[in-house]
Amino acid sequence: MKKVLVVNDNEKIQSIVRTFGELLSFAAIQATSLKEGKDLYDQNQDVDLIVMDGSVDNNHELDSIPLVKEMRKTYEGPILAASSNFLYNEDLIRAGCSHKIDSPGDLIAKIRLILGIE
Repeated sequence: MKKVLVVNDNEKIQSIVRTFGELLSFAAIQATSLKEGKDLYDQNQDVDLIVMDGSVDNNHELDSIPLVKEMRKTYEGPILAASSNFLYNEDLIRAGCSHKIDSPGDLIAKIRLILGIE
C-alpha cells in the first residue's frame, strides 16, 4: 500500500485525503503542525508522496518552506504543493516541491496522478 504524508492544519482537507485514501487504497499519514510533519517524516521516510500546505502553523502566512527544504535533504520523491493560496504554491515549488495543485478541487486528482492510481 502506498503511503502519503499530509502536512495540513485544515481538518476538511485531512478528512478528504483520509476518505479517498481508504477508497483508493493508500495510507494517509496526517500532520496538523510543522513539528508533527517533521516528526512523522522522520518516522516514515519511505512515503510515496508528501502533500504540503503553505500555511500550517501561522494562519495565512507562508511558513512551510523551511520544512520542505529540510525534507529535500533526504527525500527524493514527489512533494505536492497544496496550498489554497496559489501564490504560496509557486513559492513552494521554488523551495523544492515537485508538483502543485491548480485549484482546490485538483488535490485528489493530483494525488492519483502522482501515485499512478486509476
